[in-house]
Amino acid sequence: MSNWLASKLALACVVLAAPSVACSQGLQEPSDSSKHSGVAADHIDWNSQQIEWHDYPDGLETMKSNNQPAVLIVYADWCGVCKRYSKMFQDPEVVKQSKSVVFIRINQDTSPYVKDFSRDGSYVPRTFLLDKHGTVLDSPFKNKRYSFFLPPGSTEYLAKLLSYMGNNKSGEWSR
Repeated sequence: MSNWLASKLALACVVLAAPSVACSQGLQEPSDSSKHSGVAADHIDWNSQQIEWHDYPDGLETMKSNNQPAVLIVYADWCGVCKRYSKMFQDPEVVKQSKSVVFIRINQDTSPYVKDFSRDGSYVPRTFLLDKHGTVLDSPFKNKRYSFFLPPGSTEYLAKLLSYMGNNKSGEWSR
């Protein structure tokens, strides 16, 4: 069994055992001030100083021109789970492994592209893996409730996943 497969199986145990809680607009509404002002009630720090984030069109162009896979995250500024999730991108190993993968963020409340990434609902955060052609791959962290929810705190798994994505130059991988 490869180290990659062993780590995926270990994460599957963690993900299935962990509470599957994501933000849902029915559970946690944006505050009135963030709804009307267009300004987020709480800033989410995605570590843009060390990780280059793209919007969707620019991210697709970067992926194709650099021949790299991508991680695409659908989030909402009002989502407390998204805020905890973003802390994983502060981790030094995640930052190191991020160099050979394109990172794309889509704000669920403002992006016209969100409809393309609502396959199993509108919970946030949703994390999609895209091959170098922009095709959404099967989620390696799918559970009974959510197909694209990577729980906050899965930092070691995220670093290994990024390493695998970056080292597999064919970009034709899946789960």
